[in-house]
Amino acid sequence: MPKTLLHAPAAAGKTAYAIRIALEASASLQAQVRICVPTPLQANAWRRRLAAAGGAMGIHLLTFNSLATACLDEAGQTFTKLREPIQYRLLRALIGTIPLAHYAPIQSKPGFVQVMQRLISELKSGLIYPPDFIQAVAAMGDEPRLHELAQIYNDYQERLQRKKWADSVGLYWLAVETLQNPNQSACRDWPLLIVDGFDDFTPSQLALLQLLAERVGEFIITLPQAAAVDYPRYRRTRRQVEEELGITAQALPEQQPESHPTLQHLAAHIFTLSAADPLPAGEAITMREAADRPAEVRTALRWLKQRIVTDEIPPDQTALLAREIAPYHSTIQQIAAEFGLPVRLVGGLPLAQSPVIAGLMALLHLFLPAAGGVGPDLPRRQLISAWRSPYFIWRSRDWRIAAADADLLDTLAREQRVIRGLEQWQAAFTAGLAIKERELPEEEEGERHPLTAGVVQNLQQKFAYFLQVTKPPAETASLQDFIRWLERLIGPDEKSAADGSAPSDSLAIVAQARANSETEKADIAALQEFKALLRSFMWAEEALGPTRKVTFLSFYNELRGAISATRFSLPARKGTAEILGANVTQARGLSFAAVAVLGLSEGAFPQTINEDPFLRDLDRQRLGDQFKLTLQPSTRSAEQEYFYEAITRPRQKLLLTRPVLAENGAEWVSSPFWEAVRRLITCMPEQIPSEPFLDLAETASAAEWWETLAGLPGDLTWAGSADASVWQDLQTAAHIWQTRQAAQPSIWEGDLHTLAPQLARRQGPDRIWSASRLETYQTCAFLFFLQYILGLEPRPEPAEGLDARQLGSLYHEILEKAVQAGTGDMSDAAQVLALVTAVAAPILDAAPREQGFRATPWWLQTRSEIIQHVAGSLVALAAGDYDFLRAEASFGIDSKPLTIAGEGDRLRLRGFIDRVDRQAGGRIRIIDYKLGSPYSYNARAFAEGKRLQLPLYALAAEETLRLGTVADGFYWHVRHEEASPFKLVKAEGGVLGAIETTVAFAWDVVHNVRQGQFKPEPPDQGCPAYCPAASFCWQYTPGAW
Repeated sequence: MPKTLLHAPAAAGKTAYAIRIALEASASLQAQVRICVPTPLQANAWRRRLAAAGGAMGIHLLTFNSLATACLDEAGQTFTKLREPIQYRLLRALIGTIPLAHYAPIQSKPGFVQVMQRLISELKSGLIYPPDFIQAVAAMGDEPRLHELAQIYNDYQERLQRKKWADSVGLYWLAVETLQNPNQSACRDWPLLIVDGFDDFTPSQLALLQLLAERVGEFIITLPQAAAVDYPRYRRTRRQVEEELGITAQALPEQQPESHPTLQHLAAHIFTLSAADPLPAGEAITMREAADRPAEVRTALRWLKQRIVTDEIPPDQTALLAREIAPYHSTIQQIAAEFGLPVRLVGGLPLAQSPVIAGLMALLHLFLPAAGGVGPDLPRRQLISAWRSPYFIWRSRDWRIAAADADLLDTLAREQRVIRGLEQWQAAFTAGLAIKERELPEEEEGERHPLTAGVVQNLQQKFAYFLQVTKPPAETASLQDFIRWLERLIGPDEKSAADGSAPSDSLAIVAQARANSETEKADIAALQEFKALLRSFMWAEEALGPTRKVTFLSFYNELRGAISATRFSLPARKGTAEILGANVTQARGLSFAAVAVLGLSEGAFPQTINEDPFLRDLDRQRLGDQFKLTLQPSTRSAEQEYFYEAITRPRQKLLLTRPVLAENGAEWVSSPFWEAVRRLITCMPEQIPSEPFLDLAETASAAEWWETLAGLPGDLTWAGSADASVWQDLQTAAHIWQTRQAAQPSIWEGDLHTLAPQLARRQGPDRIWSASRLETYQTCAFLFFLQYILGLEPRPEPAEGLDARQLGSLYHEILEKAVQAGTGDMSDAAQVLALVTAVAAPILDAAPREQGFRATPWWLQTRSEIIQHVAGSLVALAAGDYDFLRAEASFGIDSKPLTIAGEGDRLRLRGFIDRVDRQAGGRIRIIDYKLGSPYSYNARAFAEGKRLQLPLYALAAEETLRLGTVADGFYWHVRHEEASPFKLVKAEGGVLGAIETTVAFAWDVVHNVRQGQFKPEPPDQGCPAYCPAASFCWQYTPGAW
């Protein structure tokens, strides 16, 4: 029984040699030759190469799982293999029966079961049996963290043995136990077993290989071994195989490097300690630095498309790799679809990210118990989204919910401030039915408010139908009942005869998924995986024992956890060669003509490795040293080996990319691997901005082609023949873009001077302005245009508690009434607190009703804070030589406005002065209350024209209200109980200088508005979230407001 261990550098021809040996053996033997490779990907690659070499008759390709299964089948062993969802359900059920203390705070978290799955798999792979682990943990002090882990492991394995079930690693155990029987003849007639493409083995895998090597006619195993670097991972694996199988490694006799000489040079010297002369990159290696991850994916896929089109490389001879491809999944799908590139992502997609599954889980989420525990939660936004979802058909014999119904329900919910809970929805319908037709305001001439009593009644009936159809069977039911209810909602697949017809109260989700040809394949694949998951739940529940009842919340959490651990694969495009998208480790052993490797930035590749908090490295070391229970350190790194394998995948061309900015906008330092390549290859990395300007030949999609074309100089009217309407749109867009980039005055940059005559009339001398309007223009002229010229405002979301406007209104009202009621010593803190408490009580009691907000448990705390801040402010303002004179001194409201004369013009202003104090000599100070931080109310803000209110109010107090000469003024920040840094008296020129400066700013605003100047310019601290243009302004910059 000859045994051979061959090693050679990556891409040196190990698989080619194994294929030749396999073909020779299959031609002369009647029994099947067996080949074991790490993944189905490598099995498929073997099949293609065998076919190219003349056929694969007599050769059976296996992965390790199928190798173990083949051994058991030959031995006549029967077993039931657990799918991962069933394993998840089993573990979840077992954990619920174990009285955990250490892990109690996290045992119900969805990720906890996945962690246990991983740890159990690692323990079993290390051939660490539960009794041995329990004994070792006890000898190590029986720490609760380890004790409970051992208990979970033991109970899980005991359940599997009682039921004769096997998980993936359990197959290796069963196969090893079977082949250890000397009387067992299984596998002795296998003429040849080749193990190819591995660089690492677990102890359980090695144990199985050791037994097979003694049974089969000939045993050959290949391993990687770099020529100039003794990589630790490869060295450990080679020594383990040599020791376990009793053989000595020898060099591959026929080494035939398949790759470009420059790629060979890079692979040979990438991590050597001795310096090597750099080689020119030529066309073999390209390096690109992209702005961010989306730009990185775009440039990589564009490069791959160039290889396919220009170099005529088949798509299945190209690959897009990353250390972890998952963060790129959605971007790859989106850009590949735009470029028309077929990409197959290995390992599938997260089931939780499927739109149809996300929509279904959002529907279930509506019926989780409300915070108070009474009735379903039914949050407004999610409920409206469910009514609008394209995946649900809301239709029965009597009722039909359309998109217009969702809009009407949303309008009602916003008006009645519905946030969540059945009680709030019912109250909204009651209030809506009470509104009389004649009381409804006219929105526009000839139109009435859409929510008539009849409309509200119809909505209420449809809402009842919605609850009837979707409501779970009970708050507590068996898992089977919840699953049957969920399957009824999903409905049958009309293309599956086994599914039958749809029940009348089904949402026909499968039918709706099939109705959209663009997303049908992905949605159906996700639904099929979801249904398989439900069947696994059902099977596991029946196998685990007596039917038990669970709450809907428990069912939802278990289902969500299982979904988060499940992936689904899109169906392969028949007859279509596809680009492979995979982790570097998933592409091990594969060969491609061209490969793009993403993510060569620090922390991404090499990947940051953290210690396992459940089974720490010190635990692992003690298990190995004291009890011979060997586990690898969780922080052991093989990043160099992974990068070596990545750069040896291509035969002809390699692209390396990295993002220079992280998701938070911070600089992302390059990977040390990136720098190592630059030392060996003369290659200047190309800088790729997020919106690069391309040559027409470089464009990879119609959108890129048109966009590039629109930016080219010269006469391009010939392009209009391709698609006249698209060309016209692109010409317009290009003109807008070029104008904006050049910062030229235009209507696209807020220059509406052509409307100056109309604006001058509307904003003429009779217009009464406010300080807040003037400040809005100074903040952003475009914001002023939207708010005060177009009258646009964002629709606020109903929310619990007070918003800033409501809170400000309460503070102002209490301050006004408290200061007017104060007749005693306002510097006496206790007396003022009693006064404010008495004044505030009726105002705060009526606040939820009067201000229109829903009181939360925090409302009591807010009330107390308001009283404390108001009292503290009144006491602080009473200090010094000023006495209160007047509150809420208005001008221009129901009285004469402040009028500022200009050259043949006038500027009229209105406003409320929050507080005016007077000295004994008659001079006054102006105070304006603010709730925000005092730090933005400083001298710089005044000098830039951002704070105009105080000086204008001072002018009004003197000239319009005739209250006296203003000696000072400041903003009072009530919740900080302190004055602003800026004070009128500290301005250049004092109070008079502040007024003169502010008047000049005010006239500038008025003139600019009349001349149609509304250029969007983000403030220094970013744009306010309440800006109506937040979703469409090209200059919008989110800020910390």
